[in-house]
Amino acid sequence: MKPFLEKSITANNKAYIIRGFNENDKENFIKVHQKTSTSNIIYSNPDFCRYFFANVPDENELIFSIIEKSSGAYCGFCNLRNTNTIRPEIGIRLMPEYQRKGIGTQALPLIIRFFKNSRPLAEIIAKSYNDNIGSIRLLKKLGAAEIGTELGEYEKFLRSFQNLGPISPEFQTKDERFIVIYHFTNI
Repeated sequence: MKPFLEKSITANNKAYIIRGFNENDKENFIKVHQKTSTSNIIYSNPDFCRYFFANVPDENELIFSIIEKSSGAYCGFCNLRNTNTIRPEIGIRLMPEYQRKGIGTQALPLIIRFFKNSRPLAEIIAKSYNDNIGSIRLLKKLGAAEIGTELGEYEKFLRSFQNLGPISPEFQTKDERFIVIYHFTNI
């Protein structure tokens, strides 16, 4: 892929374009979440979607759309969260039909390098659920090293309500699913 052009924040190769997120991408952005999120049902709620787009992206997040050149199809997006911190977090979500095609292998290093041009001391991290084999393979292929773990969002949510009383067994988790944190050392 060609590097980002400074003013347009765009990268491309023969097959894909990476460009800044815009208003026209919102519907497709929601579709990616509907097709790939474990809590996909919430992205079908119009009230949630209005709230979501009122708050995403915020001033500390960058989102880049990934477009297939030949068809103009929206493949997914990359994002950088917490850009105001020393440890911004990079992520990628692709439509299922665009997964395992090497897009992440090409896109993530470009976005990391783009960001580090203006913030060279930033320590880019990525997070993945411990059972997301594809994501873990991608991060390791890019040279990311595991640096820790944390509770998943659902577990954090449940634990925040523990002071209100016992949690019903059907809502409890077995601590089998957790988030693994990775650090990029050589990009």
